[in-house]
Amino acid sequence: MEPEPDWRLQIKPEARKKVCEHVLRKLSEHYPRTSAEDLKNKTLTFEKQVFQRAVSRQDYLQRIAEGLSNVEVQVQNHIEAAKKAHAAAAAAAAAASSSSQPRPPPPQAPPPQQPRPAPPPQQPRAPSPP
Repeated sequence: MEPEPDWRLQIKPEARKKVCEHVLRKLSEHYPRTSAEDLKNKTLTFEKQVFQRAVSRQDYLQRIAEGLSNVEVQVQNHIEAAKKAHAAAAAAAAAASSSSQPRPPPPQAPPPQQPRPAPPPQQPRAPSPP
């Protein structure tokens, strides 16, 4: 792209403010848990960097659009990864719960047998009469 002379001077502050408001609105949609102050700081930093690096008004607007598109892709990738992780965790939990079903107790060995008492000593028999 061929740089336009003094293109930045042609951009009114109100136009940059509108760009920042648009970026902030998009970031707020994708990062609802992030504080408004943090989002505002990120927006202003992003817009300033793009404004400084762009070589034309068209390049400025294109870089802003690409940055927002990248944010959307990152958010979608994060959502997909979270869904996969959740599904894997649910599958693991289901597998663990099915394998932890109560099992029947192992067969019990018969109780140990008590030793039999020794038979009483035999008394000598008396000889039988003739």
